[in-house]
Amino acid sequence: MVEKIIREGSWICPNCQTKNRGAKETCDACGAVRGNVQFLYEEDGQVVTDAAERAKATAGPDWICAFCGNSNAFDRPTCQSCSAARSEGTLRQVKEATVKGGEGLARRQVSPHATVAPDVRIEPVKVPLPLWFKAGCVIAVLGLLALVGLQSLSFEDTMTVVGKEWRRAIQVMQYQTCREGAWRGELPAGAREIRRQEKIRSYRDVLIGYQTVEETYTERQQVGTRKVKKGVRDLGNGRFEEIWDDEPIYRDVQKTRTVQKPQYRKEPVYDTWIEFDIDRWKDIEKAVAQGTTDEPRWPETGAAAHPRDIVGEKREGAREETYKVTFKSDKDGKTYVVDKLGHQPLSYEAFRRLQPGDHHKVIISGLGLVKDIPGLQPSSR
Repeated sequence: MVEKIIREGSWICPNCQTKNRGAKETCDACGAVRGNVQFLYEEDGQVVTDAAERAKATAGPDWICAFCGNSNAFDRPTCQSCSAARSEGTLRQVKEATVKGGEGLARRQVSPHATVAPDVRIEPVKVPLPLWFKAGCVIAVLGLLALVGLQSLSFEDTMTVVGKEWRRAIQVMQYQTCREGAWRGELPAGAREIRRQEKIRSYRDVLIGYQTVEETYTERQQVGTRKVKKGVRDLGNGRFEEIWDDEPIYRDVQKTRTVQKPQYRKEPVYDTWIEFDIDRWKDIEKAVAQGTTDEPRWPETGAAAHPRDIVGEKREGAREETYKVTFKSDKDGKTYVVDKLGHQPLSYEAFRRLQPGDHHKVIISGLGLVKDIPGLQPSSR
């Protein structure tokens, strides 16, 4: 049920900065007329219960004199300061009030009739992170930043090629007769059936009856209501109107009930399993060739130059190649093994141009990794 509560606000005298009750038309300290001040909503302000005072609060907003700027009650026909007519003045705006603390305070769940609202705001519990966890995170972040920083640094060095290594491989395939199996209707093209047999392919649930059982379930029940502040309106005369509404309170209740629970048995589902022969290309081995100073070459595979789909015939499949070059720094004698430049594997062309005894300018990262070999052109001593 929606309920409206009238609560008195306050205002601050612009002349002496004294805070006064909202209904006061003159300052308690210096006697200055209220004027066009801003009304402040007070959550613990006095609830207006007197019928006459409530009538004044709801009669309408104050009006501001167009000549002297003083504030006057809604029903005053002339300005209390300069006697100017009310018709020349401007009514204050009735508007939503600004509530200190935002929505969390605006929805306090307390009695709206309390003259002083107790502080019942529920703050979330903040569990502090352990010191070791914070320290570990800081160290990890600093370490990552250090690695990124070092990798981004670049140093130039002159190095000599002192070693090379290469490896090439070819996958060898053979056309073979393979014994395989599949369910009826799933045989591949070219399959030659050998035998059939009935096998369990899956299971299905078969209803065999019902059993009376007690089961527990959770039911959400309303156990009461609470008053919740939905909003606050500035009435423009030193009072504020709070809108409260009933909000249901729920809790989960454990209950039991008697039900008929179906009972099932697993029943096998049979299908025809077919064994068959089929001719396919199969991987049988990998031919490898490797070396150091000699020219890289592809290994012999024994595969036919123009392979046909004939049992026993061989053909070549996927190829792979890796190249490594070892450098030695002319400055400190440190060695570096290079198998990639940047994010790309070292190419055959680069490997071919890096000959033992050649000197090259090499770019090194702060982590000691070779980043680039500019131009791959040998330099003179």
